Amino acid sequence: MFLEELHLKHFKSHTAFDVNFTKRVSLICGANGSGKTNVFDALGLISRGKPFFAESDLRCIQNDEGYFRVEGRVRNQEGNSQKILVFYEGSKKRIQLDDEEVLSRSSMASWFPMLIHSPYSFKLITGGSDERRRWMDRILSMVHPSYLKNRLNYQKVLAQRTELIKKNGANSLQPISSLLDVYDEQLFDLGSMLFEERAQFLEGLKAIFDQTVDQFEFAGRHLHFEYVSVFNASEPRSAQKKSRHNDLRLGRTTWGVHRDDVQFTLQESKLRWEASQGQQKVFLLAMMFAAAQYIEDHSGKAPMLLFDDVFDRLDEHRQLLFAQRVDDVTNQVLLTHTSKKYPKSFIDRIGIFDLTPLP
Repeated sequence: MFLEELHLKHFKSHTAFDVNFTKRVSLICGANGSGKTNVFDALGLISRGKPFFAESDLRCIQNDEGYFRVEGRVRNQEGNSQKILVFYEGSKKRIQLDDEEVLSRSSMASWFPMLIHSPYSFKLITGGSDERRRWMDRILSMVHPSYLKNRLNYQKVLAQRTELIKKNGANSLQPISSLLDVYDEQLFDLGSMLFEERAQFLEGLKAIFDQTVDQFEFAGRHLHFEYVSVFNASEPRSAQKKSRHNDLRLGRTTWGVHRDDVQFTLQESKLRWEASQGQQKVFLLAMMFAAAQYIEDHSGKAPMLLFDDVFDRLDEHRQLLFAQRVDDVTNQVLLTHTSKKYPKSFIDRIGIFDLTPLP
């Protein structure tokens, strides 16, 4: 997959922004506040119908304007060109792929996969379990349409069950056990399928990650993944049944894969405690390259890789290792930075787009 053109109109800080990408690796540089990260938000709309950072589409409209327009042209893995348009005006949003209306964002999950590294990526290590579940869900939804379907169905049943127990708590006289039995069976079956796919994903990803992290000279440091799931229990059905009393008392669903987690450990301690910020960044970069390889291996599509201020917190040696890793992959790569002070061997062969004059 290759993004050939990007055109923005009244999008955040950009009155107009037009660029043709001709090289596999490109750099958008400019001072802070010049709109580099805003370009990534536009790419989020192209890839998944939703900006990567902005809280809502409304916040993407440039001040004092009434709409934004994002348009891209993508060359797919067969070499065919596809056009995508995202137009938002007030509360009305329209997405068109090759002039055909896209009816839902979920249908865009796998059409043009993108992975992004930014300062927010550290939440994968330091954030709550919901960050790591979302990370797994995003990648698996790019690869397996069946996973996305099962996840959406699981969320629907979860919402219905939770609404039922909120309205009919422990003191309710209304008999709801039979209905809860139905919901619990559905949650168990759907959750079991999600669990299996997540477990297989982490196993496959770890095998790629072990090779990728070595290229950043982070080998031999006892990095481990552990998938912590309700289905790891010896009798998950029994655990689900026992949770019902607490659910009615608390008014929420306390058992299910919506509470699963992934633990990353270094030398038998959680990565967030053991690793320096530089080591955490190396881990995240290696993880992103591994995820890109996993997606390509299982979908046939090479995701576009987005790196926001990637050399921050990396020493000069690891900057060179990163540049070498970018050379080794075939993915389209887009970087942003406030400076053009990249390794000379790297900067001489990439496309550069200046948003503001820089030294």
